[in-house]
Amino acid sequence: AFPLRSRRSATALAALRPGKYRALTKIRLRKEPDVASEPTGETIIAGEEFEASQAVVSESPGSPGFLKVGGGWVFDQGIAGRWLGKPIIEPIEVLKVGAAPPPVAGGSSRPPAPSAASQPPQ
Repeated sequence: AFPLRSRRSATALAALRPGKYRALTKIRLRKEPDVASEPTGETIIAGEEFEASQAVVSESPGSPGFLKVGGGWVFDQGIAGRWLGKPIIEPIEVLKVGAAPPPVAGGSSRPPAPSAASQPPQ
């Protein structure tokens, strides 16, 4: 039998995945995916978009999940003040489970198809 979870935590479990997110407030990056972890000294400002390469979901109901961002981790919900328990990030483009990462901007895994303009004159 699976433990029952609230609708909010079930939604969070489904949504917290690697991908592109936007910060809703200033977020301090942490060294580890743990509320008690020390800050790295880096911050993401409100409105800033960032790419998360990994997601860690807490098994404790109401506890924040974490996203790996560059050299640190961010929470998915506030842990103090007016943001306590509220989402502090919003997804922009989240990868589907089992999906390959999106291609690098301007890059392609195959060469472009030749066009009439690129053919040498005969």
